[in-house]
Amino acid sequence: MSSADAPAECECGECGGAETARQDILHALEHFIDPIEAELFGGMLLATTGLAGDDLEEAGIGPILPAILDLGENASAVLAVLAFLGTGRLGREAAAELDRLPASGSAPWVEELARPLTARDFVALTGPDDETFALAACFDRANRSHAIVMLLEPVHCGAAATIDLIDSRHLPGALADIRQHAREAGLAFHETPLSPAEFRWRAEVALDRRVQHDHEDLDTADLADIIDLGDEDAPGYHITLPLLEARLRTLPKSPKPIPAHPQSPPDDLLDMLRQFTAPAGRPLGSPRPRKLPAKRKTRDGRAPIYRLRVDLRGAKPPIWRRLEVPGDIPLNELHDVLQAAFEWDDDHLHVFETDFGDFGEPDPELGRRAETKATLEQVAGSGAKLVYTYDFGDDWEHTILVEHIAPAEATAEYPRCTGGRRAAPPEDCGGIWGYENLLATLADPSGQDHEDLLEWLGLDTADDFDPTQFDRDAVNSALARMRGERTTRRRR
Repeated sequence: MSSADAPAECECGECGGAETARQDILHALEHFIDPIEAELFGGMLLATTGLAGDDLEEAGIGPILPAILDLGENASAVLAVLAFLGTGRLGREAAAELDRLPASGSAPWVEELARPLTARDFVALTGPDDETFALAACFDRANRSHAIVMLLEPVHCGAAATIDLIDSRHLPGALADIRQHAREAGLAFHETPLSPAEFRWRAEVALDRRVQHDHEDLDTADLADIIDLGDEDAPGYHITLPLLEARLRTLPKSPKPIPAHPQSPPDDLLDMLRQFTAPAGRPLGSPRPRKLPAKRKTRDGRAPIYRLRVDLRGAKPPIWRRLEVPGDIPLNELHDVLQAAFEWDDDHLHVFETDFGDFGEPDPELGRRAETKATLEQVAGSGAKLVYTYDFGDDWEHTILVEHIAPAEATAEYPRCTGGRRAAPPEDCGGIWGYENLLATLADPSGQDHEDLLEWLGLDTADDFDPTQFDRDAVNSALARMRGERTTRRRR
């Protein structure tokens, strides 16, 4: 958006940012040409106002109705989106308010939004034990078609991980990419055609388990830290969630009930089991690492870009980064990227734990292989998870989820950071538990260790450290320096 098109700031001094927000909404409505764009706008509105997931059913539009009606003749467009996306009270109230408004001309996309949706080509990507790794289907409305691809997390009870919208013409290629990366990772995915009712049931099971995970996180984190809005390159899970739910409601419902959420072992039990190791450093009872796939050859073309969600394990509220890196990046260079993303000092040892074994400084006794000899795409495909542990004393464990794999953008430079939340802990503060104690000590000026901690951190006051702060530009500057240094070394 150019500066000439940008909405003007209100100068009344009373409404604050409300007028700017209203102008932003009006500007967006004027430029929509596709109902999908309008739906994504509605998903953003619902996510940012807290009307997401279970809350959508009961909250209604009461809290945001005055702001909608203040849009004048454009109010009907927003209400049409909420009526389409909403369920229960939300949808009913939006539809009722829409009926009360006087009839007026509307954009073509509003009329198209009201046209019926039809669905086809329901498919699941499943493993040997019928474990679902991905769900996909195509949807048609008027003269437009699109597809939804949902990746699941089998290691986390099959909870929904991502929901992506793509052009339906690209769906076969997207599924082929997932299968190819699975084969390279030693996994045998196969496509299973589904009936509409079975597709809806599997999707609702995955969504139900994601809701439960989000609710568990809400016990110790703010809503803003749980909702995933994505970034400028792709809308996040909680924005696309209402779009998927609206489409599922058009499908027949399965008579099968939603199964109970499987119970996971408590963290303290898992931590205890990790202390027992089998020969070659493998956890007790874990399978032998699979054979590492061959590296990419020059004739294979440019490597795709991996979108990674990296979470610091145990952090409440969550501390995470979203990174985009080439698939053929060696693990030792991925280590450098992670160090920059979390502002670590690289003063300690580290290891990558993958389905193909552990990688770091080579150590035959511990079963660790050389990280310089393996690339990311060799050890991880779409939807895969790996763990990066830094500093074996503090044990900073980073869970790395492969959210998406796509071709590189011609003008983009990689690696790059596209999102994140909260500051990383200071180095050598004693792990997650130590970091929690550090924050408590900083917050208590009267504590006996407060001044000592300020001196150790090199701070004048506790206000100089903001745990909620995340500077994406600073991370990308560090990554740019890293690219420059690596280019210089290669030229020598």
